[in-house]
Amino acid sequence: MNIIGFARDCKQNYVKELYISDRESMKHITSNSIVHISSFILEEKITLKNLDNVMIIGDNDVEITLSHKSTIKFKDCNNIIISGLTIKSIAKGDRDGSINLQLVNCHHCVVDHCTFIDTEDEQLCIKDGSDYISVQYCIFKFTSLYYHAFAVLIGKQQDDIPSSGYFHVTFYRCVFDGGTGRFPRTRHTIVHLLNCLYKGKAHIRPYDFEQSEVWIEKSLCNEISKDIFTVMKSATYVDSDDELHKPPYDYELINTNKLKDYYDKQRIN
Repeated sequence: MNIIGFARDCKQNYVKELYISDRESMKHITSNSIVHISSFILEEKITLKNLDNVMIIGDNDVEITLSHKSTIKFKDCNNIIISGLTIKSIAKGDRDGSINLQLVNCHHCVVDHCTFIDTEDEQLCIKDGSDYISVQYCIFKFTSLYYHAFAVLIGKQQDDIPSSGYFHVTFYRCVFDGGTGRFPRTRHTIVHLLNCLYKGKAHIRPYDFEQSEVWIEKSLCNEISKDIFTVMKSATYVDSDDELHKPPYDYELINTNKLKDYYDKQRIN
């Protein structure tokens, strides 16, 4: 897999192949494995702990449906790739509700070609010292507006700071479609948003980035008339030469005037 961003050094050396189709079989995931996952309904929380060098692949449009208070959590894991999953919550809008996918003290992890649909609280949460994360080719979609229709949170509390001093997170060619906030919301984060698309009510607000260094490059706001970046000049750098914020890795970009055509061809509508 071609990994863009801060998780580019994620290991991909697998010696086992597993097939799972329910919560119980997920308990048997072990390190150094490629895991093929099938669709199922998750009716409770599941925590996968102390894994290293694991790729979880959704084959043939896999959808994991989350009921009330259910969540998928990776804790104390390294070199994890999660690819090709749709994680959908049938419960919506609960301040004390569950998060679709959590990375808790995880390092060098990739969320690739995943679609998140609705949530009780947040669709993706990166917290408790997790670091060097790449989120690429993902869709964060909301079917309606409701309380706590939040996309991504990085850093749960003010004192949630990785040992490096910052979370390092890349969003590459991701779509934020609808929702009420956190596209993403960051604390103590060096965050790069590259070739991302914002649709509907999805937008960036200055106070979403708290004690963070932000680089937004060639991203597109599709359905909001005003430029979402104009209010961010003090914190955000768009196509600038500022070396402090410039990503320290290679990546390819589509020019903004061609970005909509790119997403139209991907059938993002």
